Amino acid sequence: MVTAVLLVDDFGPHRARCVAFLAKSFSLSLGDVRKSAQHGEPVVTGQLFDRLNPSFADRLAEALAELEALECKHRAFEISDGEIWTSPEGRYQLTADRLRNIITSHRASLEYQRWVGALQNPDPDET
Repeated sequence: MVTAVLLVDDFGPHRARCVAFLAKSFSLSLGDVRKSAQHGEPVVTGQLFDRLNPSFADRLAEALAELEALECKHRAFEISDGEIWTSPEGRYQLTADRLRNIITSHRASLEYQRWVGALQNPDPDET
């Protein structure tokens, strides 16, 4: 599974709104959001396409767009399977648009897999 992390470098002019938005969007405490940002640690970490949390990728894409609108300086990165976050060096940076494109491609891939699966294993009740 691909994991994404969100760092906040500066909450900007709308600090309270940014902190509250992140806390509400990802079910975090206000203190945890502030503390993670102050220490340069990821505020949000999650698997992009996890069956147990299927809305995470969409919520992260929305968050990236909203943080941009609120002038909150942030960065999001992708971490490959099995890697542990240490720094942004050599990581693929995510933007709202890039993440939306990844989500669209992922959904198209799932649809294609379902279609191929249906061709290979037709439902006997439908014939």
